[in-house]
Amino acid sequence: MTLMLALLPTLGWAAPQTDELGANDQENVGQNAFKLDTFSVNIPVDLDNFEVFLEPDQPGNEATFALYEQGGGAGIAWTLIWDSGPLVTSMGAGFKSSGTVNVTLDAGNTYAIGVYLDDDHQYGWENNGNGGLNLGWGVVEGTFFAFNDSIPGGVPDEIRWNDGSESNDLYHMRITVNLPEDSDGDGFN
Repeated sequence: MTLMLALLPTLGWAAPQTDELGANDQENVGQNAFKLDTFSVNIPVDLDNFEVFLEPDQPGNEATFALYEQGGGAGIAWTLIWDSGPLVTSMGAGFKSSGTVNVTLDAGNTYAIGVYLDDDHQYGWENNGNGGLNLGWGVVEGTFFAFNDSIPGGVPDEIRWNDGSESNDLYHMRITVNLPEDSDGDGFN
């Protein structure tokens, strides 16, 4: 009797990878505003969590962490695929966490990851930051920002480029993804 083993490719998740983007070169205070970094994804990854560098101006201030996927059409629509709901941010300057996200970012798609500032927060950003940086799993495209006068009432199900502005600046954040074990696509881990 001959025993034959088949090697079947599997897609599992490897150890997490954390990337830090932007800096605190510039600081500003924002309220009722989106601050999102944008990414085009090259290989599917699981977005575990992300953290945005913030400093609330008083106890009890809230921020809502959000993830949008880019669609198409006039004004280029972005569709909400995950949000944390309003979270009270701890006092002091530092990285504030989205909590667990656990959403798969698909290859070939573009995403906007960041925060909606419900209340006044100081935030860090880097002027002409590292847009175009290849993270291995995707490429940093830049930022998208919008204010309450164009997007009233918190985190909507959809936003459009003409609701805000884009730039090569980057908001200061850390993003943790789980890479597939077969990140080179050869069918083997």
